[in-house]
Amino acid sequence: MSPENDPLAIELALLAGLGWMLIGLGLGSRLRGKSRLSLTGMAASGALFGGLMGFLAWIVIHFMFTS
Repeated sequence: MSPENDPLAIELALLAGLGWMLIGLGLGSRLRGKSRLSLTGMAASGALFGGLMGFLAWIVIHFMFTS
């Protein structure tokens, strides 16, 4: 089964993205007192970073299983 259709690979990439999003939000909340970034800005940047890391995790899983 190709990784594009493998539900486990998709779930792992989703979990990696969610994990990185939580890490980004946690770091952002610690730095919130030092910066003027709003909670919405922190959530958006955490979601963007989480999506990027989830996509990178999916690419790594894709190439690990196809090569």
